[in-house]
Amino acid sequence: LQLELVKQSDGKGFGATVINTRAIQYGTVTAVMRSGCTSGGVVSSFIIRNDAIGDEIDFEFVGADKATVQSNYYWQNHLDYTKMVKSPAMSDTTQNDHSYQIQWTPDQIVWSVDGNAFRTVKRSDTWDSASNTFKYPESESYISFSTWDGGSGAQGTSEWAGGAIQWGQGPFLTNVKSVTIDCYYKGNDTTYTPPGGSDDSSSSSKDDDKSSSKDGKSDSGDDNEDDKDSKSGSKDSSSDDDSSDSESKDGSDSDDSVDEATGSDESSDESSEDSSDTSGSASRAASLGAVAAALAAACVF
Repeated sequence: LQLELVKQSDGKGFGATVINTRAIQYGTVTAVMRSGCTSGGVVSSFIIRNDAIGDEIDFEFVGADKATVQSNYYWQNHLDYTKMVKSPAMSDTTQNDHSYQIQWTPDQIVWSVDGNAFRTVKRSDTWDSASNTFKYPESESYISFSTWDGGSGAQGTSEWAGGAIQWGQGPFLTNVKSVTIDCYYKGNDTTYTPPGGSDDSSSSSKDDDKSSSKDGKSDSGDDNEDDKDSKSGSKDSSSDDDSSDSESKDGSDSDDSVDEATGSDESSDESSEDSSDTSGSASRAASLGAVAAALAAACVF
């Protein structure tokens, strides 16, 4: 799978998002990928999110730092960017494939890179006495990959992403080589749409999956610009008790479909190839088909 960020006539970036067709509630998701953030301002992401409820677990890459990936989680759209934690330094994330894993269970979330866990959040540590609840993501969610222009966002978002995109440093290609999904609940013969979808009921058929293209949009993170205006910077500690300055959300749209918004022609249901091979549209299309198939076969409720 290859996602490309291209320049529009207004000078802003036109990004891409791919979302899986079925929901997951707990499980282990592993993606072998490289980011497209070869310039400041470019953002790539690997996210598990329920858009309707606002629960999210993520990895995000920014052009301001090619040696780490950022991790965070949100509960019901409470966007606390101070909980962001960076991974340890690794080889250039734009030039090398790395394995990024989110292990999500009812009790904890573990983020790992290349098989090495660098962060753990326990549900028991998210208790909020004021609201008498655990602020822990637990709703059925969708897996997505995206690339977008953070450099043209509000000041805080732009500074976090690394400033305005230097278009001469492109192309900006996020490559997903493989996706592995191991569901905590192994599923059954029904397909379930999480709350907020077009159909809140269960169905006895697995044939209702939909694959469609999204109207192109400029993924500049405008939905959350106001939240980030006064936040920028990063955090190097792996402790969840430390605070940091800023992190961005792209507001990726999740619905019951495999969605892609991109400035290039990339669609196919062919078998898998290494998506890091950018020599032609045929290999990119083949890889898209393989990763989309993995996403489509995620967790069935």
